[in-house]
Amino acid sequence: MDVLEPKYYAAIGMVMTLIAVIFLFLMGSALVHSTKSFWQGYSTELSCDLDLDVE
Repeated sequence: MDVLEPKYYAAIGMVMTLIAVIFLFLMGSALVHSTKSFWQGYSTELSCDLDLDVE
């Protein structure tokens, strides 16, 4: 198995790199989605507060 070891380690490294990239993509996507949701809710609350202050 001495001949296969470098290929084996390279394959494991590629799989781990692929998993890391997918994980980072999913976490980034979730972060963007939650940030958009927060700002939409914040702007709605802000507009409601401004409407209350006018009256």
